[in-house]
Amino acid sequence: MKELTATGTIIRSILQENSELDLRIKRVLACKPILAIIIKETVTECMKMSCCEIEKCIEGDVEIEKVPLLPTEVITGSSQEDYLPGEGMIRYDIRTYIRLPECEEPELSKILIDLEAQKEDAPGYSIAARGLFYCSRMISSQLDKEFTVKSSDKKKYQNIKKVYSIWICMDTAIKRQNSIERYFLNKEMLFGTNDDDNRYDLLSVIIVNVGKKISENTGSRMLNVLSILIDEKMDASEKLKFLKNYDVSVTNEIEMEVEKMTSYTAHIIEVGLEKGRAQAIFQCVNDGDFSIQRGAEKLGMSEDEFVAEMKKAGYKVTELV
Repeated sequence: MKELTATGTIIRSILQENSELDLRIKRVLACKPILAIIIKETVTECMKMSCCEIEKCIEGDVEIEKVPLLPTEVITGSSQEDYLPGEGMIRYDIRTYIRLPECEEPELSKILIDLEAQKEDAPGYSIAARGLFYCSRMISSQLDKEFTVKSSDKKKYQNIKKVYSIWICMDTAIKRQNSIERYFLNKEMLFGTNDDDNRYDLLSVIIVNVGKKISENTGSRMLNVLSILIDEKMDASEKLKFLKNYDVSVTNEIEMEVEKMTSYTAHIIEVGLEKGRAQAIFQCVNDGDFSIQRGAEKLGMSEDEFVAEMKKAGYKVTELV
């Protein structure tokens, strides 16, 4: 097996830790009281409903992306991984569906929802385009589940369920912070008139650009709640207090998940700082700026321990100097 460089070792470790933190964040977002707040401000059909009403519309458990070797939740009747021949696999961060009460057409009361926790708002490609792809797959995967194209089925495509792909961008550029974008299908007459009420608004992509701090000027409860949740400087008790101030129903599940997420965030920051410090000292010894003795003293290790750690980090150390 090829030996990792010092940088490679640190990058691999940080990626593993960030993967765990991603899961913690998704578990918080998947808590129904939090999810209901997000749905209320992003799903058009739910904007006039209370969060309590929306919670009741979320059927079953919420489905979270499966991470290898970690416990997952599986929902009956919802496919987390969709396949097409030659297309590979798509994973959704959080998948669920709501069923609207007192809908005039019961078959169309069901709305499929995908919620994505996105770190970067500019990852090198268009998030809107990726969201449209996710929506398209959520629609195409409904074939023979929610609708059919059989000649005996008179409704056919009329039974396609509407889909939403909601992207929560947490590391957002200042110019985009505290903003919400919507991409959807719209009808435009290029010539003549047509008053037919055709059903075409089947997909919506929502991009939520979360601010770094709470801002009362946004007028958005959701943006402030999300700002609280991702604040790296705020401890768990402060977060829970602020959530209650925003009338969030802080359940035992939310309390537990917020504490886990906050603790892990603090752990990653602490580990990252310590690794960065150790890496800098290893590099100084490697470049001849520090002796091994001085490097060991700075990290509180014996010289033997320091040499061993330096080797683990990918540096070649053959003897004490």
